[in-house]
Amino acid sequence: MDQRFVPLNALLAFCYPSQTSWPRPFFDAGFALHSLEYPADSSDGRVVIDAVTWSRTDTHFVLCESKSGTNIDEVQARRYETVQTNTLVQMLGITISGGAMPDSQPLYVTTEDNFSRIEMGLSMAGVNYPILAIGTNAVTRHGAPIANRALAEQFMSPLSIPGPPPGIITIDLESSNDEFDQIVQPCLVALLASHGQAVSIHKLAEEAIPSLPLYPNGYRNKLIRKIEDAARRAADAASENFIFAPRTGVNDGASVRIVESPENLDPRGRTQSYQRLAARFAPLSRRRRIVVASNQPTLFDDASYRQELAELDSIDENDAEEGNDGSQ
Repeated sequence: MDQRFVPLNALLAFCYPSQTSWPRPFFDAGFALHSLEYPADSSDGRVVIDAVTWSRTDTHFVLCESKSGTNIDEVQARRYETVQTNTLVQMLGITISGGAMPDSQPLYVTTEDNFSRIEMGLSMAGVNYPILAIGTNAVTRHGAPIANRALAEQFMSPLSIPGPPPGIITIDLESSNDEFDQIVQPCLVALLASHGQAVSIHKLAEEAIPSLPLYPNGYRNKLIRKIEDAARRAADAASENFIFAPRTGVNDGASVRIVESPENLDPRGRTQSYQRLAARFAPLSRRRRIVVASNQPTLFDDASYRQELAELDSIDENDAEEGNDGSQ
């Protein structure tokens, strides 16, 4: 896992009722994750919140900023303090009963190595927020107390963790083309294996980025465009199997269609066809591996995608080249 995703994935794991061995203090305290990369209004301008969490029991937001580095944006930090919670309620479609007034508290999530620098940066910005520091075997709270009592109790003492967080988020708008290729290609392989005929880019994006619904429309659409570009590259690289069909109108989006599936061939031909596909995808997919701790499955795991990718990865490079002889 890219280290810049560690604090964010730790936070998300805290929110999910997952089956991993990671603790879930936010979920246990009654909090739910509502949005990622959410642009919120403050009294001093707009601030993009990395993760918006909400406690239905006491109408309280915890507005989370994930920091993998050592520096903070002082203007951003001050804007967190004056986020307009009533607007958040309206924009996120949250229902409040009993006339309760919503409130919020910012919280920074960083690594054990960086929390002192983050704490210093917040002090220089003139604000004081809770900070969760993710270590190798425990999470500790620093800075201001956590305002929500149920959540504060979860972090009264160091919270034990089994190791790196699950790989919930592995990509964002800053990710390279190669990283987008790595999440699109196994989805297309799965389409072949399932005898599918075509997949829309929107559906492909949902499969490649299972957290997609959590993003607001603007950010989500930019991710979908990245997926569309990756799908086009994949179809160009493996034109024997796929064709990219561009959008034809407002309501007719782009798609990837199957030209020829290895599943239609006899066992020997099937193997050789998948070998050719592996060879064509290899220059893209094998440059970098996204590593998740072996004892932590991803929360958005799809066994069919991972199985098909594993089958391709198990093919020896020499075998792939041999299977590709005479196919050009």
